[in-house]
Amino acid sequence: MKAVPLGIEFFKEIVNGNYYYVDKTLLIKELLAPEPAKATLITRPRRFGKSLNMNMLNCFLNIEDKEDIFTDLKIRKEKEICERHMHKYPVIQVSFKDISGISLKPDPRNVENALRQLSNTIGTLADTYSFLENSAKLTDKEKEDYEKLCARSKDPSKPMFVINTDVLQSSLLILSTLLHKHYGIPAVILIDEYDVPLDKAYLGGYYDEFMNIYRNLLSSALKSNPHVAFAVITGCLRISKESIFTGLNNLTTLDITNSRADEYFGFTDEEVLEMLKHYHLERYHSKVKAFYDGYRIGNKMVYNPWSIIDFISNAIYEIKNDIEPSFPSGWVNSSGNDIIRMLLNRADENVKMDLEELSSGKTVGKHVVSTLSYPDLYSDLENIWTVMLHAGYLTTVRKIQDDIVELRIPNEEVQRAFDENVRKWANKRTEQGTYLKQLCESVETFEAGKMEESINILLDDLIGARDTATKTFKENYYHGIMNCAVSYRTDWISSSNPETGDGYCDLAIENRKENWGMILELKYSSDPDDFTKALDEGEKQIYTCRYAKMLERRKYKNIYLYSIAFHGRECRVRQVPYPKP
Repeated sequence: MKAVPLGIEFFKEIVNGNYYYVDKTLLIKELLAPEPAKATLITRPRRFGKSLNMNMLNCFLNIEDKEDIFTDLKIRKEKEICERHMHKYPVIQVSFKDISGISLKPDPRNVENALRQLSNTIGTLADTYSFLENSAKLTDKEKEDYEKLCARSKDPSKPMFVINTDVLQSSLLILSTLLHKHYGIPAVILIDEYDVPLDKAYLGGYYDEFMNIYRNLLSSALKSNPHVAFAVITGCLRISKESIFTGLNNLTTLDITNSRADEYFGFTDEEVLEMLKHYHLERYHSKVKAFYDGYRIGNKMVYNPWSIIDFISNAIYEIKNDIEPSFPSGWVNSSGNDIIRMLLNRADENVKMDLEELSSGKTVGKHVVSTLSYPDLYSDLENIWTVMLHAGYLTTVRKIQDDIVELRIPNEEVQRAFDENVRKWANKRTEQGTYLKQLCESVETFEAGKMEESINILLDDLIGARDTATKTFKENYYHGIMNCAVSYRTDWISSSNPETGDGYCDLAIENRKENWGMILELKYSSDPDDFTKALDEGEKQIYTCRYAKMLERRKYKNIYLYSIAFHGRECRVRQVPYPKP
């Protein structure tokens, strides 16, 4: 009996380690025959086998990997594909799943943390090609370029090493150029989880600054680059090419509605039944099907592969201990829920009713957007349906017209998540919607007393005693609450940590229609009985860093400045005079 490949993303480890492998190697043929597209974007929900398939592509294509581990797999019967492509390319494989920008302490310059992580990732990647340092095919200048790519990983003792953004933005272009020259063969680029850094950047309030560099990094590598034979990119959401893949006109997209490659991410019913038989669990097939099947990808119905592997791993242990196998719902907690929670922060009664319909087993017809940018994604509550579809919480039943599709909950595992989490989030946020509305209305009075009263009501409803017990992240904790609160008003432009004057203010709010702008500087008060020191600190920072400068440049008729101090479930609000007396 083969071992269960729970949590293993390395293809060679599965094949050589006697793990059970559901053969998806014909994905290689799908992508390469008759000719590979210059760039292919594949979007699937989290935990649907994207990383394993990308690693499989690397093992098949990589010119440095001479081990033939495909002997007993389906792709080996495709002789022409193997002869033309197997072990024929220098391969650049990189995952961006860990680029989050989250610091270990409150830091308004989260973009620096994200760029440092990105730079470290590129440096570590470049280190794997150390043979370029001594390549006879490269000039001294080209070897210097390679050294610049490795600089971050070569000096880990200097965590505050200055990031060379020019090198970072052209890093994949430089690396592909050097590999092409060394081997005389254009490189293949494999990018996994490309959209994770964008999600974290938007939630962390540094989207615009990070996006400029990240866009250049990808575009320089993928747009009209003669040193790249082709590229494959994976992610959860399809971000509009105007937003991230600027000028990449030849991008082929295989999303969850596309029938190409529809069976290669996720397990078919036949594959699941065969796997259950291998582990003598076929008697549970009907219950497994009810719990984990039901995702429509293109023209195929597939199971969530992570859930199947998780079930089998648990079932083997439970049966061995004379326990009737359970049907865990671990996938929901293993996947990212930040986007869904953020959108449900503003759930209204209509969304709540639709969620109730879905939870009762019915379907809903909704507009699903084919491409989004992150600012657009969060600007319209209706985008919740697009996000939930691509995240795996919903699946399509049929196309009604154009971008209108009929949606349903795919299976009992996700049904359980709806009952335990999603509806609870929506109900809670609907109740809090009254408080959010009152808070935003109090902001428009421009009276510190009314703002303070509304914020205190919201804090009392939101915060539990344990939520503020830790000694770190306190200022960031309140920052997140206020950022979500002011996002309730979709007619406002709210910015988290925007660069203005000589620094980064906490929150900026703009109402272009009413011609006013507002700065909120948030502080944590260590003294629960006296907020004065924290309020003074906020006021001083507003003046010293000239935070009103951004609003002045945009020529707002009225500008309002506030220092807000928090402790536990209480706050104090002070209006800071503008202009400075």
